Amino acid sequence: MAWLRPRLLPLLRPSSEAVAVPRRPFSSAKDGDGADGDEGDGLGKIVASPSTTTNELQWPLLKRKSESRTEVKENALKAMANTVISPPSESSDDTEKPTLIIHGLSPYLYRSDFHRLGTGGWLQFTRSIHPLRDPSTLELDPLGRYFIGFTTEAAASSYRDNLDRLYRLARTRMLSPTGLWQKKAPADIAASTNPDQVDSLTILPASQPLHMTQNFVKRRKAWFESLGRIITAFGYPYPSDDRPFIILLRVYPPNLETATLERLIQDDCNVRKCSWRISKPFFLDKNFGSEFDAQDPLHTSVSPKRAEPLESQRRRFVFVCDNDNEAHRFRRHWNQRTLFTENNAKKERHVFHATVIHW
Repeated sequence: MAWLRPRLLPLLRPSSEAVAVPRRPFSSAKDGDGADGDEGDGLGKIVASPSTTTNELQWPLLKRKSESRTEVKENALKAMANTVISPPSESSDDTEKPTLIIHGLSPYLYRSDFHRLGTGGWLQFTRSIHPLRDPSTLELDPLGRYFIGFTTEAAASSYRDNLDRLYRLARTRMLSPTGLWQKKAPADIAASTNPDQVDSLTILPASQPLHMTQNFVKRRKAWFESLGRIITAFGYPYPSDDRPFIILLRVYPPNLETATLERLIQDDCNVRKCSWRISKPFFLDKNFGSEFDAQDPLHTSVSPKRAEPLESQRRRFVFVCDNDNEAHRFRRHWNQRTLFTENNAKKERHVFHATVIHW
């Protein structure tokens, strides 16, 4: 029992003479491998500064972070704000891009009607705004479908959400009998939308349902290919970013020949003493663009088994113009115009309808 005496000796001493033995911290990674005679405790290497607490001395690996969570979030937001967001480069026209399709709109809308609905910096991501047209007749879609192309899917979703929010506010204002529509509007859209922005919704009335879909659609539509064939016939390159302006002229009844139309335009130039800076008329045949029509899943052409009635038939001609002002000047001069021609000693009355196609 002699070997127990050295170990029991400190316990038998009085409390005043007891020697405090330092404990090894649990967080120490060394266990008996201390250097320079430290016996593995690692306490000899820790120098306590005035600002060091007792917990940091006993647990050196559990020090407080120098930055708080609020500072970390603020630094991350500053880094995102300093990053310049630029739209991706335009790729080939055959690639599919995110597109928002709005149904049931008026055929007499302009691009400004859609641009004023955009949110802040997302307008730079708007790629194109076009109504759907028939590739054979170049007439507008009777269902009123408009295609709004974007460079990113996030821009399309942002535009769709903002349009839906404005429509819900406009509908709440319309259904309010007392005029206190702002208090009855849902809280999630009333707080984040300026009431004055409701007046910017001009593409459709609040009484009409809003139907829109988001999909990936190719940029080149079937009626784009039809217009490309027309401008190629006049010597313009296609595809090209510098596209000429297209004028669609419809004549009723459909018995006016191309040579007669050229003579009428020349007579008008002699009366005005100024020639029109447009191309010669390009006659649109019934089967024009039929091969593109068959490839397009969203075509609007009439089935061959369903013939058009005589009253709805039109003879259509296309003109190409380099100047936007000249194209609109020709449209204003020839739209809803009535002229008479002589055919076999009979006078025939012809009504003209003109429109400018933006593509």
